[in-house]
Amino acid sequence: MPPKRLCHFNEKLQNDFPFIKKLKSTDDFNVQCTTCHGTFSVSHGGRLDINDHLKRQKHKLATRSSVQSGKVSNYFSVLVPTENDFLLAAREATFVYLQ
Repeated sequence: MPPKRLCHFNEKLQNDFPFIKKLKSTDDFNVQCTTCHGTFSVSHGGRLDINDHLKRQKHKLATRSSVQSGKVSNYFSVLVPTENDFLLAAREATFVYLQ
């Protein structure tokens, strides 16, 4: 029987699965899914371990909820505030205390 070899999380897997990140530990085996925040090892199956993770209920629910909910950045303006914006905010703040 041939000796077993450990699989490593390499750049090819990183490119194929961009939502999987290597943990900050010293080994190349443990990874974390940024979609569902689950951690698992790819040491025994490599790509098969990732595909098994994608079939788990926790990952499926997290994927569905991330698609349905909007990003927080969609609700805020990315414009740089002007002096008039600061004056308006100051008027609104003082108006609250006058009531």
